[in-house]
Amino acid sequence: MNEQCSRSTPMKAVIQMMLVTLVGPTNYGITIHDARMYWKPDATAYDVRNMPKSVAADIYDKHYATPLHYNDLPAGVDYAVLDYGINSGISRSARVLQGIVEAKQDGIVGPETLKNVHQMDPVKIINSIYDERLRFLKSLRTWPRFGKGWGARCARGRQLALSMAGEEPVKVVPMASAVGAAADMTGRSGASRMRSTDRRP
Repeated sequence: MNEQCSRSTPMKAVIQMMLVTLVGPTNYGITIHDARMYWKPDATAYDVRNMPKSVAADIYDKHYATPLHYNDLPAGVDYAVLDYGINSGISRSARVLQGIVEAKQDGIVGPETLKNVHQMDPVKIINSIYDERLRFLKSLRTWPRFGKGWGARCARGRQLALSMAGEEPVKVVPMASAVGAAADMTGRSGASRMRSTDRRP
Protein backbone atom coordinates (compact mmCIF):
# COMPACT_ATOMS: atom_id res chain seq x y z
CA MET A 1 0.00 0.00 0.00
CA ASN A 2 1.65 3.25 -1.07
CA GLU A 3 1.78 6.44 1.00
CA GLN A 4 -0.59 8.26 -1.32
CA CYS A 5 -3.34 5.71 -0.72
CA SER A 6 -2.80 5.36 3.03
CA ARG A 7 -3.10 9.02 3.97
CA SER A 8 -6.48 10.57 4.64
CA THR A 9 -7.66 13.70 2.85
CA PRO A 10 -7.85 16.63 5.30
CA MET A 11 -11.37 17.31 6.55
CA LYS A 12 -10.78 20.99 5.80
CA ALA A 13 -10.77 20.17 2.08
CA VAL A 14 -13.84 18.03 1.67
CA ILE A 15 -16.91 19.98 2.78
CA GLN A 16 -16.84 22.18 -0.31
CA MET A 17 -18.27 19.32 -2.35
CA MET A 18 -20.81 18.31 0.25
CA LEU A 19 -24.51 18.38 -0.55
CA VAL A 20 -26.98 17.07 1.97
CA THR A 21 -30.51 15.71 1.84
CA LEU A 22 -32.69 18.58 2.97
CA VAL A 23 -36.07 18.63 4.66
CA GLY A 24 -37.37 22.04 5.74
CA PRO A 25 -35.17 25.01 6.67
CA THR A 26 -31.45 24.48 6.12
CA ASN A 27 -28.12 26.31 6.33
CA TYR A 28 -24.66 25.15 5.22
CA GLY A 29 -26.34 21.89 4.22
CA ILE A 30 -27.55 21.26 7.78
CA THR A 31 -31.27 20.49 8.07
CA ILE A 32 -33.47 21.74 10.88
CA HIS A 33 -33.79 18.09 11.93
CA ASP A 34 -30.01 17.78 12.37
CA ALA A 35 -29.82 21.20 14.02
CA ARG A 36 -32.32 20.05 16.65
CA MET A 37 -30.59 16.71 17.10
CA TYR A 38 -27.01 17.94 17.32
CA TRP A 39 -27.18 21.62 18.27
CA LYS A 40 -30.37 23.10 19.73
CA PRO A 41 -33.26 20.75 20.62
CA ASP A 42 -35.73 23.60 20.06
CA ALA A 43 -34.02 25.18 17.03
CA THR A 44 -36.31 27.29 14.88
CA ALA A 45 -36.07 28.15 11.19
CA TYR A 46 -34.56 31.47 12.30
CA ASP A 47 -31.89 29.66 14.32
CA VAL A 48 -30.98 27.49 11.35
CA ARG A 49 -30.75 30.46 8.99
CA ASN A 50 -28.37 32.17 11.43
CA MET A 51 -26.31 29.09 12.32
CA PRO A 52 -22.58 29.87 12.60
CA LYS A 53 -20.34 28.13 10.10
CA SER A 54 -18.36 26.67 12.98
CA VAL A 55 -21.48 24.85 14.22
CA ALA A 56 -22.13 23.34 10.78
CA ALA A 57 -18.50 22.25 10.49
CA ASP A 58 -18.66 20.67 13.95
CA ILE A 59 -21.81 18.73 13.04
CA TYR A 60 -20.23 17.39 9.85
CA ASP A 61 -17.10 16.39 11.75
CA LYS A 62 -18.59 14.81 14.89
CA HIS A 63 -21.76 13.24 13.51
CA TYR A 64 -20.76 12.18 10.00
CA ALA A 65 -16.97 12.03 9.56
CA THR A 66 -16.06 10.58 12.95
CA PRO A 67 -18.57 7.67 12.99
CA LEU A 68 -17.43 6.74 9.48
CA HIS A 69 -13.75 6.78 10.59
CA TYR A 70 -12.98 9.36 7.94
CA ASN A 71 -9.44 9.92 9.19
CA ASP A 72 -8.69 6.18 9.03
CA LEU A 73 -9.74 5.70 5.40
CA PRO A 74 -7.47 6.05 2.35
CA ALA A 75 -7.51 9.35 0.51
CA GLY A 76 -10.44 9.54 -1.89
CA VAL A 77 -12.25 6.65 -0.23
CA ASP A 78 -12.70 8.92 2.79
CA TYR A 79 -14.45 11.53 0.67
CA ALA A 80 -16.63 9.04 -1.21
CA VAL A 81 -17.83 7.42 2.02
CA LEU A 82 -18.48 10.75 3.75
CA ASP A 83 -20.32 12.24 0.78
CA TYR A 84 -22.57 9.16 0.59
CA GLY A 85 -23.14 9.28 4.35
CA ILE A 86 -24.24 12.91 4.30
CA ASN A 87 -26.54 12.30 1.36
CA SER A 88 -28.12 8.97 2.32
CA GLY A 89 -27.19 8.29 5.94
CA ILE A 90 -24.00 7.01 7.57
CA SER A 91 -25.39 3.52 8.15
CA ARG A 92 -26.13 2.99 4.46
CA SER A 93 -22.76 4.43 3.47
CA ALA A 94 -20.97 2.10 5.89
CA ARG A 95 -22.90 -0.98 4.71
CA VAL A 96 -22.16 -0.20 1.07
CA LEU A 97 -18.45 0.14 1.86
CA GLN A 98 -18.53 -3.12 3.82
CA GLY A 99 -20.20 -4.93 0.96
CA ILE A 100 -17.55 -3.73 -1.47
CA VAL A 101 -14.63 -4.81 0.73
CA GLU A 102 -16.34 -8.02 1.90
CA ALA A 103 -16.61 -7.11 5.58
CA LYS A 104 -19.55 -7.79 7.87
CA GLN A 105 -22.37 -5.48 6.78
CA ASP A 106 -23.49 -4.13 10.15
CA GLY A 107 -23.40 -0.43 9.28
CA ILE A 108 -20.58 0.27 11.74
CA VAL A 109 -17.10 0.95 10.41
CA GLY A 110 -14.72 -0.99 12.66
CA PRO A 111 -11.38 -2.85 12.58
CA GLU A 112 -12.46 -5.52 10.08
CA THR A 113 -13.84 -2.96 7.65
CA LEU A 114 -10.75 -0.76 7.90
CA LYS A 115 -8.41 -3.72 7.46
CA ASN A 116 -10.23 -4.87 4.34
CA VAL A 117 -10.38 -1.34 2.93
CA HIS A 118 -6.61 -0.94 3.18
CA GLN A 119 -6.07 -4.24 1.37
CA MET A 120 -8.06 -3.13 -1.68
CA ASP A 121 -7.32 -0.70 -4.51
CA PRO A 122 -8.83 2.67 -3.47
CA VAL A 123 -9.74 3.53 -7.06
CA LYS A 124 -11.79 0.34 -7.31
CA ILE A 125 -13.53 1.14 -4.01
CA ILE A 126 -14.35 4.68 -5.11
CA ASN A 127 -15.79 3.60 -8.45
CA SER A 128 -17.78 0.82 -6.79
CA ILE A 129 -19.25 3.25 -4.24
CA TYR A 130 -20.41 5.70 -6.90
CA ASP A 131 -21.69 2.91 -9.17
CA GLU A 132 -23.81 1.55 -6.33
CA ARG A 133 -24.93 5.03 -5.31
CA LEU A 134 -26.21 5.76 -8.80
CA ARG A 135 -28.07 2.44 -8.89
CA PHE A 136 -29.69 3.30 -5.56
CA LEU A 137 -30.71 6.80 -6.64
CA LYS A 138 -32.14 5.53 -9.92
CA SER A 139 -34.33 3.13 -7.94
CA LEU A 140 -36.06 6.01 -6.13
CA ARG A 141 -39.44 7.13 -7.38
CA THR A 142 -38.20 10.74 -7.42
CA TRP A 143 -35.35 9.99 -9.85
CA PRO A 144 -37.28 11.39 -12.86
CA ARG A 145 -37.60 14.72 -11.06
CA PHE A 146 -34.22 15.06 -9.37
CA GLY A 147 -32.07 12.57 -11.28
CA LYS A 148 -30.21 15.16 -13.32
CA GLY A 149 -28.96 16.93 -10.19
CA TRP A 150 -28.20 13.70 -8.34
CA GLY A 151 -26.32 12.30 -11.31
CA ALA A 152 -24.28 15.49 -11.61
CA ARG A 153 -23.45 15.35 -7.90
CA CYS A 154 -22.25 11.78 -8.23
CA ALA A 155 -20.14 12.65 -11.26
CA ARG A 156 -18.51 15.57 -9.43
CA GLY A 157 -17.99 13.47 -6.32
CA ARG A 158 -16.43 10.59 -8.22
CA GLN A 159 -14.05 12.95 -10.01
CA LEU A 160 -12.97 14.64 -6.79
CA ALA A 161 -12.57 11.36 -4.89
CA LEU A 162 -10.42 9.92 -7.67
CA SER A 163 -8.28 13.06 -7.68
CA MET A 164 -7.83 12.71 -3.92
CA ALA A 165 -6.71 9.13 -4.46
CA GLY A 166 -3.65 10.48 -6.21
CA GLU A 167 -4.47 11.38 -9.78
CA GLU A 168 -4.28 15.15 -9.22
CA PRO A 169 -3.40 17.44 -6.27
CA VAL A 170 -6.33 18.72 -4.22
CA LYS A 171 -6.36 22.30 -2.95
CA VAL A 172 -6.95 22.55 0.79
CA VAL A 173 -9.31 25.34 1.83
CA PRO A 174 -10.26 26.63 5.29
CA MET A 175 -13.18 24.76 6.86
CA ALA A 176 -15.36 27.87 7.09
CA SER A 177 -14.95 28.61 3.39
CA ALA A 178 -15.57 24.97 2.53
CA VAL A 179 -18.80 24.86 4.49
CA GLY A 180 -19.92 28.04 2.79
CA ALA A 181 -19.26 26.50 -0.60
CA ALA A 182 -21.28 23.46 0.40
CA ALA A 183 -24.21 25.67 1.31
CA ASP A 184 -23.95 27.42 -2.05
CA MET A 185 -24.22 24.18 -3.99
CA THR A 186 -26.93 22.83 -1.70
CA GLY A 187 -29.20 25.67 -2.60
CA ARG A 188 -28.80 25.04 -6.32
CA SER A 189 -29.08 21.26 -6.46
CA GLY A 190 -32.11 19.09 -7.01
CA ALA A 191 -30.45 16.59 -4.69
CA SER A 192 -30.98 19.04 -1.88
CA ARG A 193 -34.72 18.58 -2.17
CA MET A 194 -34.73 14.79 -1.79
CA ARG A 195 -37.52 13.87 0.63
CA SER A 196 -36.75 12.02 3.83
CA THR A 197 -39.16 9.28 2.74
CA ASP A 198 -36.84 8.56 -0.19
CA ARG A 199 -34.05 7.45 2.13
CA ARG A 200 -33.70 3.70 2.39
CA PRO A 201 -32.03 1.85 5.27
